[in-house]
Amino acid sequence: MSIDRVYKPSPRSYQGSTAPLDPTRCHYDVWASRGAGSTHYQCTKKIWKDRWCKQHHPDSIAERARQAEERYRLRVLGPIHRAAAARECVDVAAQVVEAWNADHGNLGFDNERLDALMERLAAVVRRAGK
Repeated sequence: MSIDRVYKPSPRSYQGSTAPLDPTRCHYDVWASRGAGSTHYQCTKKIWKDRWCKQHHPDSIAERARQAEERYRLRVLGPIHRAAAARECVDVAAQVVEAWNADHGNLGFDNERLDALMERLAAVVRRAGK
């Protein structure tokens, strides 16, 4: 948490709240837009840990940012990754069909190559499901 978000009482009322710092409350400096201007005041929640409430504690802020990043990756990047995995599945399946047709044309059927391609296809399908 940066030091600039710690509540500091203002000696002039037009700069924000003139109330003194309450040591039993969260030390976060809350900014609020009020009509044509804005003001700031000390968070009214009780201290949870290290002079911060649960909402304004740096660990909580970092956790919410991590969760937001995860939601973004699932919502926005998930379909992109699934589409890329689907294209890769089509490519691997085409290689499997090509290998199958090539090997069935002669009696020297290459099971190892087909097994490797099928394992790769299965891995791509598993990744696409995530």
